[in-house]
Amino acid sequence: MSKKTFFDFVIPVYNPEQGWEKKVVDTLIQLSSNYQEVNFIPVIVNDGSTTKITDSISYISSKYPQLCYIFLAINEGKGQALRKGLRPSKSPYSLYIDADIPYEYESISRIVNAVLKNEGDVIIGKRNDSYHQNLSSFRILISKALKWFNRNILILTIDDTQAGLKAMNAYGRSIFLKTKSPRFLFDLEFVVISIKTGVRYKSVNIQIRKGIKHSTISTLSLLKELPSLLRIIRIRMLPSND
Repeated sequence: MSKKTFFDFVIPVYNPEQGWEKKVVDTLIQLSSNYQEVNFIPVIVNDGSTTKITDSISYISSKYPQLCYIFLAINEGKGQALRKGLRPSKSPYSLYIDADIPYEYESISRIVNAVLKNEGDVIIGKRNDSYHQNLSSFRILISKALKWFNRNILILTIDDTQAGLKAMNAYGRSIFLKTKSPRFLFDLEFVVISIKTGVRYKSVNIQIRKGIKHSTISTLSLLKELPSLLRIIRIRMLPSND
């Protein structure tokens, strides 16, 4: 019997919705069934949740005893939580996604398949227009403004950087660990650093699940992202390694 390939499935958690653990397990079971040569390792990073999730963690552990659980005493932000989850990894491949598993299984499978087939060091999920259907007017405005900014200011060929579903090999993971943005813009920073360092990347179309509840973004939260945005602009303006 050939040795299985390890693949980390990293999920940052902050006060997740009820039943999130079942979505995680169901997705992992389906992936394990379709990719029998791969051993998927759930890595849950509790980013300072104020609600009790011990029962959820026990449930995941009962199905996947190899679960890696990381607890952060205070909320440090999704970007920092993911770095805490990815830094100790020794697996050849990693993927990160939100706890509510907001994308269709077929989309997740395409991302997994692309990185396993070595189609890129970093595989970037790109949402289609259906993503905007259940967004507030403010969220739509922010999403479209960032896409415009990516195309016209940062001059990126990938305008949708914020899908929150990306996979990577070990080299791609080392690039992710160079990011510093604590919250919303870590995805954009990851894409910019990947491009600047000459990482092989591929964009894959993904479809959001029906009925997903989108989180709200306040004006104050956006203002807190300004230092990260300025740092990303500086990174983009630096001469490329190649």
